[in-house]
Amino acid sequence: MAIIVIAILFQDVFAIGTDNWGYSWEILSYFEWREIRTSGTSLPLSADDEFFMIIYNDFPFYDRYYDTLFITSNGMVSFERGTRAYRNQALPADTVPPFIAPFWDDLSPQNGGGIAYLVDPDDSSLIVEWYDAPHYSSGGPYTFELILKKTGEIYFSYLNMNEPLNSATVGMQCHEHFLQLLMNGDPPENIPFDSLTLLIRRMRREIRVDTLLSPPELVRPSDIFYPSLKISNLSDIDTSAFAFIKITGLSGIPGYYDSILVNLSPHSSITAEFTNSWTPSSDSAYNITAWCSIEGDEIPSDDTLKKTVLSLTRGYWVLNSRDDGEIARFQWIEISGTGINSGLSGDDDVRQFEMLPFVFPFVDTAFTSLYISTNGFISFTDSRNDYNNQNFPSDIRNILAPFWDDLILNNPSSAIYIKHDTTENIFVVEWSDISHYGSSASYTFETILYPDGSFKYQYLRMSGVVNQSTIGYQYGLGETYYNSFLYNGAPAGHIPSDSFAIMYVPYTPFSRTDAAVVRVANNLSNITVGTICTLKVEVKNNSTNTLSFDVYGLVYRGEELLYRVSGNVRNLSPFITSVVPLFPDIHIPDEPDSFTAIFYTLLDGDMNPSNDTIRVSFRSTRSVFFEVVGNTGLTAIGGSTGSDYFAQGFTATGDTLFDAGISIYGAVSPYPDIQLEIWAAGADGYPDRTNVLYVGRRIDGRREISETARRYSVGLTEPIPLIRGNLYYIVINGTLTPAFSGYCGVLADLTNPYPYGAGYWSNDDGTTWTNSPFDELDMDFYIILSAPTFIKESEIPSKPALSAYPNPANENFTILVSSPKPKELVIYNIIGEIVWRKNVSAGISIIKPEITINSGLYFIKLGDSIIKRVVVIR
Repeated sequence: MAIIVIAILFQDVFAIGTDNWGYSWEILSYFEWREIRTSGTSLPLSADDEFFMIIYNDFPFYDRYYDTLFITSNGMVSFERGTRAYRNQALPADTVPPFIAPFWDDLSPQNGGGIAYLVDPDDSSLIVEWYDAPHYSSGGPYTFELILKKTGEIYFSYLNMNEPLNSATVGMQCHEHFLQLLMNGDPPENIPFDSLTLLIRRMRREIRVDTLLSPPELVRPSDIFYPSLKISNLSDIDTSAFAFIKITGLSGIPGYYDSILVNLSPHSSITAEFTNSWTPSSDSAYNITAWCSIEGDEIPSDDTLKKTVLSLTRGYWVLNSRDDGEIARFQWIEISGTGINSGLSGDDDVRQFEMLPFVFPFVDTAFTSLYISTNGFISFTDSRNDYNNQNFPSDIRNILAPFWDDLILNNPSSAIYIKHDTTENIFVVEWSDISHYGSSASYTFETILYPDGSFKYQYLRMSGVVNQSTIGYQYGLGETYYNSFLYNGAPAGHIPSDSFAIMYVPYTPFSRTDAAVVRVANNLSNITVGTICTLKVEVKNNSTNTLSFDVYGLVYRGEELLYRVSGNVRNLSPFITSVVPLFPDIHIPDEPDSFTAIFYTLLDGDMNPSNDTIRVSFRSTRSVFFEVVGNTGLTAIGGSTGSDYFAQGFTATGDTLFDAGISIYGAVSPYPDIQLEIWAAGADGYPDRTNVLYVGRRIDGRREISETARRYSVGLTEPIPLIRGNLYYIVINGTLTPAFSGYCGVLADLTNPYPYGAGYWSNDDGTTWTNSPFDELDMDFYIILSAPTFIKESEIPSKPALSAYPNPANENFTILVSSPKPKELVIYNIIGEIVWRKNVSAGISIIKPEITINSGLYFIKLGDSIIKRVVVIR
């Protein structure tokens, strides 16, 4: 088969465009011709208007796949059935089956020409050539061909075209879809000419629902939300489609349904905002399903997005002993004699205590430690000691303020005590006999924490100034949840007095069920063929209650499922991680290969299913890293008397040598320089001086060999290819003068903590050296063969994601970026100033910003769409 490619420039011919379904056409800048009239199969033409059926499996044409087609003598191929239609028609044509027509006209190839076809063995494309075909009665001849590729691409190539050229149809049709390029010479600029190749290709049709923008994952009953979605068009064409959203309760009964028409330009994203509002009716979990689809979507699996939204009542009932003496009854718990002195003292002191006896749920976050300030407040996250009280919302996060004011411990009886009362299972913080700065006032008050999230402020003695404090609470930075019970004496009815109590009771007891797969605990970057492996994963209980659940793993090689493994977690305490072994053990196949593993949990009522599954990819190798030492079945060569090298041999179990060298230990004394080389073995199995693969740098023994063990490499600048199974040697000082001849390799035994030096080695004829230049010099040879394995947390992600941890953080935190395309990562401060930026590549990136920033709220932005908040506490 001859393939002719001729470069030709075209102008204003067959303008690039699309049809009504998504095919595009364009002129190629080169002429492609595959001559098959002698190499292909000739069709037995005996009459006019003939067709022939051939098999060509799985050819995609519009929204269908065809396994057979019919070649007609009149310049077209058809699907579903043959056709003898000789009179070309304008499209759409009702009388013909689906077809592709590079030149549909009344042709007579049986009168001096012919038709041949061939399935190209190189790319499985189908070539159909009409050669020297005359026009019926007169005109022509024409030589042109049709090339169909398994990808769906269609080529029309015209080698020799003669008049008449104004009575043909060029195009294609599949039921209601069609593409017409030429009909009886109209438009004239689309009339084919010699050495022209036209490409028609299926344009990508793909739309997906990227993100549920509203409602958020946590909502409150009776709040009003207008659902919105981010929808992306990955197609090459303008697309119109309907977006749908459905919200159902746990019973499955729909509570909301809406749709909206969206129009997207190629490779763009829009926000689809639904006009009907949704309001959660009660404390419950709601399942949201959003989808958007178009005919011929090439990846329908990402057309639908499912989310679970949790509706919980937030905030607290605020009760006080004056108005509700039963629930908010004053019942002082004195702990000055039984509790622990916190050690706080003086003015503006603050200290962290990691000793909460239970997980304390505050709004929708659980805490296990807290900061206590001498200025009459607690924060679960911020080590602030502000003496200047603020009204809520304030800039101190997660704060309980029984009496926030400028207080000081300035007399012998002043102290702050803490205690876990095991009888009542409560945690108490007491500010005892605290003074106001600059006055003789005295205050004794306390805060009591309850495991259900309730908390209570009690005031035993409040003498002095009481009208310039802040009393209340704030969750986060007060965006939604806070209560200002008292600020600087207002309202007057809330000013605390002796034997006064304020009780905060959550509307809904905080409860969360969430089990997460954190990571793979195995080191999959060091996995060798033929080994037996117990897979282990680390899981975490993010719930407020003890959990028991099962963990599963699936290991694939390509599409083939090799192993199913599982394990179980029993009675895992809240906020605790655990490593779970999965059984049965897996056997790594004996040949190097690539694998994908998926690990997941199954837990009824899990409120955050997005962290239930992780996916990892890894590969096995025949050899990763190993030390070459004397008693590992490798060859240590002493040679015969007079030899001028010593060496350690190894058999190549990998295809490449990545590194090689020795570990050297010796007493401080002048030793000769050492040079490492890589030699292949000769026919006798000994190092072959004429086949040196690499010569490394020379190690200066007088300076570099000391009492500290050092590892020295031959310094490979690029990997050395090896022949698997052949013998090679690491040679030391292959060019030693005869004066040093006979000194041979080192015998090092892993079981012997004192490996022998070269001076205690005897060669084949029994000669022994005891005072060689290498006496008391220990060496272990090492090599690294084949490619090291790797692990990656996922393939190139299909959509971007962004997270930061820990959060809250000190000045150092880590950003995890997952993006299918390169994007810019930017950190802003709260007033919009850029404090750091970096361009990140496609894929998964773990980044630790090298910046020094002050405490405060910062925003991390990925590209134009994703923003995360991080709080820095220094």
